[in-house]
Amino acid sequence: CPISDLTIQGNDLIAATAGRGFWILDDLGFLQQSAGYLLARDPQVFRPKPTYRLAGNGGAAPAGEGQNAPAGMVIDYYLPPQLDTALAQLEVLNSDGELVRRSSSLADKDHRSYVGGPSAQPLLPNGYGIRRFCWDLRREPIRHIDGIFVLGSYQGALVPPGDYTLRLLVGNKEFEERAQILADPRLQANRTDYAEQQAFLTKIERTVADIHGSVEMMQDLHAQMQVLADRLDKLEDQPQLVGKARSIMEQIDTWQQQLVQPDQETFQDVINFPNRLNAELLNLHSRCDGADPRMTQGAQERLTDLETAWLALAEERDLIIYNEMEDFNKLYSEQQLPALFLPNSTDGTAW
Repeated sequence: CPISDLTIQGNDLIAATAGRGFWILDDLGFLQQSAGYLLARDPQVFRPKPTYRLAGNGGAAPAGEGQNAPAGMVIDYYLPPQLDTALAQLEVLNSDGELVRRSSSLADKDHRSYVGGPSAQPLLPNGYGIRRFCWDLRREPIRHIDGIFVLGSYQGALVPPGDYTLRLLVGNKEFEERAQILADPRLQANRTDYAEQQAFLTKIERTVADIHGSVEMMQDLHAQMQVLADRLDKLEDQPQLVGKARSIMEQIDTWQQQLVQPDQETFQDVINFPNRLNAELLNLHSRCDGADPRMTQGAQERLTDLETAWLALAEERDLIIYNEMEDFNKLYSEQQLPALFLPNSTDGTAW
């Protein structure tokens, strides 16, 4: 099929065919910047064209339909022959030098996919030549609790418009390039609006991370307490300690039930088992994490309510740890119990 016309628009190459459609090669930057470097021995990341911060999806489309450009920033980089199988990492830093996002060519071995959990992070392609990766303009994913279903998203918030640094690390080689994110010119928004949105979303992400970290810590303490309670039960002369241990575990269970909902396993379970504080925060995050940065008063008030609830539960967490558990440790120490409870007979049938 003959190509009847070629043009460049927005540094994209558009090729029109004879009455059958047109094709677009996104961002010619890698061609313009790679002259004489295709056999270079050092890796290189190319400066991408300025990317607009827009809402919407791109990428794959049903068979027979046109495919939109991927949503986010298209980043091209070069890997030399001797480093084609080396671990590659791409870091995005903001104008203050803070790490915003890190991507790797090596999959996270600790990641476990499950319904209602975070998605696996996209991998950097490796192999000799010019490779292409799409950054979705988002920060690192929000901390989750393994195995806990949430009807929501763990993806980090969209970053604001501004200047960024792309840092490519391959083996012991490092290369940096600048990148720029532009605001949607159709929005009546200013820098203050974007700053307020970032502060709002960052506060939610940190609060959710604090909640999930606290729940995991309390689950570990609960497990330790369970082991001690089961061991003390065998002595038959420590009812006070056993009762204290059981009481603390009940307090932990009651506390945790206000923060996460372990009974939800599918999206339909949300009808039967109400969302807890973590899901409410993630829901607010997704509603305010959009291209339009202007925050509503209702969203601000809702976050204040949720933060107040978490502060009360964080105080309750500290009381359980530093009051109840310290009392238990003191009582346990006063009993001068051994580290190991040895059996009364060598066959292990009596204690």
